[in-house]
Amino acid sequence: MGCSEFGFFVHMKNALPDIAKIVAVDVDLFMLESFCWKVAPLTTEYLSKRSEELNVIVMKGSVSQFDSCLGGSDAVVCIEL
Repeated sequence: MGCSEFGFFVHMKNALPDIAKIVAVDVDLFMLESFCWKVAPLTTEYLSKRSEELNVIVMKGSVSQFDSCLGGSDAVVCIEL
């Protein structure tokens, strides 16, 4: 929640190689469109495979509104809300 410029996402995908799915949510559509390119794998990431394939979903939403896409999540990180 509040993925903004996807700064924390970059650290999370590298620090948690066993995580299989990340849903990045922000209320600001302009920020999502401007920085969603950061979810694409880097060329160097193809050299060492992850133990789990990483699936990333980027969506516009608010922490104050329930969305069934977030149901069953193991963790939620809220940044600068």
